[in-house]
Amino acid sequence: MTHDTDSARTRLHQWILEQGSRRDPQGPPHDADLQQEGWIDSLGMMTLISFVEDLLGRELTEREMRMQNFVSIDSIVRALFAPARS
Repeated sequence: MTHDTDSARTRLHQWILEQGSRRDPQGPPHDADLQQEGWIDSLGMMTLISFVEDLLGRELTEREMRMQNFVSIDSIVRALFAPARS
């Protein structure tokens, strides 16, 4: 299943709100460093990756699994859900 960037951003934000380590009713800003700011821990990162794969409807490639792609909600959306550029 694919999502447009707004839908993906919303789903990721909701997942972090529900599953993340940090309890804050607002959830993280979309540019927040998810691990450094305590929104998710290392185990949470593994489940977040699994959630992203479910959203995409496929396994991530080795290239997509780079940690830089999983710093923030914005970096995830930019790297994995933004339309491919020609």
